[in-house]
Amino acid sequence: MAVITSEGLIGKISKVYKNSSEVKLISKSGDKYKTSIIIKAKEKDYVGIIDGIKGSLIEIKDISKDSNIEIGDEIITSGMEEEIPRGIYIGKVKKIEKDKYDLSKRIYIETSVDFNKIHYVSVVGDKNE
Repeated sequence: MAVITSEGLIGKISKVYKNSSEVKLISKSGDKYKTSIIIKAKEKDYVGIIDGIKGSLIEIKDISKDSNIEIGDEIITSGMEEEIPRGIYIGKVKKIEKDKYDLSKRIYIETSVDFNKIHYVSVVGDKNE
């Protein structure tokens, strides 16, 4: 299930214990923890997958080089994963780079959450569960 603060998504539950749960942050790299997202560009939405963190920014790789993504475009969850509903706010596009062969783009997100100041979280799931 998704774990959020009032500012947006921070991760998802990876293990459940009797009195607590373990949360993997969206910045965690590795295939098991990737989060599917939507980039809300002006003319079209683009789907991508969070691929970890670079510095203080969340990284999304392999976005079409022809995409019309701009700095400031919003990022939300896609709803393609069973455990995370569509539309949870993640952040905004902060930086855009071409890959070294100019075949695709890398998008960097500035999240709305200060991961050093998380005090309260909520757990959310699909309303059909």
